[in-house]
Amino acid sequence: MRCKLCDIKTQLVKKSHIIPQFMYKGMFDEKGRISQLNLNNPKSEVYFQSGIWQKNILCFKCENEFLSKLEGYARVILFGGKYHWGNLPNYNHLNKNLTIANGIDYTRMKLFFLSILWRVHISDRKEFSKVNIGKRSIVLKQMLRNYDPGKEDDFKVIPLIYRVNSIPVKSMVPPKHIPLGDHEYVLVHINTLSIFFKISEKNDPDYFKSGGLFEDGSMNVIIGDTDPKVIELFQKTTGVNFSF
Repeated sequence: MRCKLCDIKTQLVKKSHIIPQFMYKGMFDEKGRISQLNLNNPKSEVYFQSGIWQKNILCFKCENEFLSKLEGYARVILFGGKYHWGNLPNYNHLNKNLTIANGIDYTRMKLFFLSILWRVHISDRKEFSKVNIGKRSIVLKQMLRNYDPGKEDDFKVIPLIYRVNSIPVKSMVPPKHIPLGDHEYVLVHINTLSIFFKISEKNDPDYFKSGGLFEDGSMNVIIGDTDPKVIELFQKTTGVNFSF
């Protein structure tokens, strides 16, 4: 079988996680299950075990030598911990709604995020059936294969962390396409982190102006609190309506 990333015909990994396993940190219940938010009925409980994975999509080299190294770096950036292969960024909490990390390896971090978008696109699991980026997937795959993160506006990445007790954020929301302004985004929400990927090819100077991953090694992370506008964004992008 052929690896979907490098296209080499070889033995493939039997269990490749579409969303990296470390991103489920703190989401497992006492039975080892993870909650998935049902967009049709947010009050219903949907569970799955050990994250969401798929077999026979990646070879061992792409899985263990390429993606795992990106994930090792991103895990420390997003969740903290020790990293032995370079300097870690400095974090500056400007206010309750915005944190800036400086000194990030733009290439590694951008390719990590793009690998998630690519895996969500190629997966045939029902949880990801609402994501199809069409011909843009060819460009995305080539960027990964060439270790090329592109410019900051190429598949622009905007991370948003929710810290609001009144919304069910510590869960997984099935990825979906989101129209915002004149542009199209793909939203991947896992744990308390929402990742917006700009799919439109033209520049987007207005929406999410303060957030994103930038070529100068900075990453502006929008922090959700009790601001009704943040809760409204969660409702709009996930399709979940609830009182707060």
